[in-house]
Amino acid sequence: MDLVTRLPPRIRDLNLSGSQFGNEHCNALVSRLPQLRSLELWRTHIERDAVIRLAHRLRCLEDLDTDIEFKATQIKMLEYHTTLKKLRCRWNGMISTRLCLTSSLQVFSGRFLRNSPEGPSAELFYFWTREAPLPAPSQLAVSCITVRCGPPDLNDYDSPMDSD
Repeated sequence: MDLVTRLPPRIRDLNLSGSQFGNEHCNALVSRLPQLRSLELWRTHIERDAVIRLAHRLRCLEDLDTDIEFKATQIKMLEYHTTLKKLRCRWNGMISTRLCLTSSLQVFSGRFLRNSPEGPSAELFYFWTREAPLPAPSQLAVSCITVRCGPPDLNDYDSPMDSD
């Protein structure tokens, strides 16, 4: 994922959902975006343990949003993260945690769609594609990635312009 190495380093919110992002891209992400605060990883190729390691390496991370299923012990591991506050994931059973925990199953079940401050940035996409298999990396030429940058410095020419 050469794109990660070309992202502006001031990015604070990053959506890599629906991309070919996998375990092998974590080092580049941590190196390029150490100030990342919000990360969305739905329908990617990253494994559960790699997400936990990635979260701990992103020391400013406050919000992690994924469709991965975590076990209670793994959610407890994420509690040790000093800045993480919000976690959206799948899990089974009762979980007691200091994190603001939300179930990503609400999106997959269709009980929770838009018109709410909760939810992934493209939750209708995730709902309608929940049963479609992810394409192999060779089948996608371009990834769809959404980024939001922090406030640019006066002479910050690396920050992308807002097209809205």
